[in-house]
Amino acid sequence: MSFLTVLPVRATEDLEENLVDVSYHFDQTKLDASADSFHFLRSFVDYYYDLIPANLKSLHLATEAARFSGWCAGDAHPENFGTLIQENGNIIFSINDMDDSGPCPVAWDFLRLAVSSKLYMPKLNISSLVSSYQKGLSGEVVSAPLEIQNLLSAGKKSGEAVNPKDLDGERLKRKKEMNEVSGEVRNVIVSDLQKLFSSKDFEIEAIKVIDIVSTSKIGGGSGGLLRYEILCSRANGNLVHLELKELTTPGMAIVATEKIPEQSLRIMKTAKIEQGADVSHFYNVFVVNGKTMLLRPKFYGDIGVNLASDLSGNSETDLIIYEAYILGSIHSKTVDAKGYKQALEHLNPGDWEADVSAFTKQFNKKFDQFKN
Repeated sequence: MSFLTVLPVRATEDLEENLVDVSYHFDQTKLDASADSFHFLRSFVDYYYDLIPANLKSLHLATEAARFSGWCAGDAHPENFGTLIQENGNIIFSINDMDDSGPCPVAWDFLRLAVSSKLYMPKLNISSLVSSYQKGLSGEVVSAPLEIQNLLSAGKKSGEAVNPKDLDGERLKRKKEMNEVSGEVRNVIVSDLQKLFSSKDFEIEAIKVIDIVSTSKIGGGSGGLLRYEILCSRANGNLVHLELKELTTPGMAIVATEKIPEQSLRIMKTAKIEQGADVSHFYNVFVVNGKTMLLRPKFYGDIGVNLASDLSGNSETDLIIYEAYILGSIHSKTVDAKGYKQALEHLNPGDWEADVSAFTKQFNKKFDQFKN
C-alpha cells in the first residue's frame, strides 16, 4: 500500500483563507476511492482532528465552546445516521457508526457534521444547522421530516429480517469483495459467538452459524479494515445477518479529554448513549485472531441515510438539519448542556460560519491537490 506525506503549509492571518496544515500520511487506496471532497473528509477522520490542535489560536469555537467535553460520535457526517431496530422491536433514528467515538469537546463533533454537510451541500445555511443542534441540546421536541418518517416506516416494515439481496438460498450471496474463510477462523468465530450468547448477560439463545465470509470496504473511514459477515439461524428458526468489523484507535484520539476506555467499554458506552437502554443484544466486542472487532447486526430494517438516492434538494436539507438536532440530543446526555448552551450563545453569529468555511476550504483544497 502506498502513502503520500503532506508537508505543512504556511498559514495566513485570515482563517477563512487557510488553516495551518499538518504532516499526515494519506492512504493512496482511500484517495483513489474518494470521488469528491465530501468523501475525502469521510475517509480521513483523524486528519480532521489533527487539524484542530494546530489551529486552536484561530478557531472561534476554541474560545469557549470547546471547553465543554462529553461523549462524541467521532465521525459525525450526514451518511452516518440511519434507522436502528431496538431490542424491544421499536425503531429509532440515530447515528449508526461507533468506530471513532470517545470523550472529547462536543463542539468539534458538531463542527465535523457541519463541515461535512457544507462540503456535500455548499448552499446549506449553517445558522439553521446550529439552531437545530441547540434545540437538541435543550431537549426540545422536534418532529422528524417526511423523509425520515418514511425511512422509519420502511425500517419498521423490514424489521430484523435479512436483506434478500444478501442471500443466496440459505447462504450469503458472494460478492467480488468477499473471500472464503479458513476452517481455523470459522472455528474461532463460531466458538466466540456460542460463548457470547450462552453467557449470563443474555437470555440463552441458540445461535447456529450457517455461513461466514471475510470482506472489506475500499473507501470511507473504515476503508481497508477487515470484516466478517456471518449468517446464523436463531432459536425461533429465523435467519439473522451479523457483522464483525475491525476496530482501531478512534479518530478523535488526539483531542480526547480523558483516557479512552478499552474497546469493549468504549463501544458499549457509545451504543447506549446513541441508541438508549434498548440497544440490540447483538452489539458486542470480541477478539478474532488478535484483532479486536465490533459485533453488530445487519438487520434489513437498519437503513442508513444515502444522500445520493432520489432526494430532492429540500429533502436533503431537511434531513441534514434534523441530523444536527439528533446529534444535539445525543450530546445533551453527557455534556453540561446548560453551560455549553450558554457558551454557544456567547459566540458571534458568524463564528460557526467562519470555522466551517475554514475547514471546507481546507478539504476542498486538499482534495484538489490530490485529484488534479
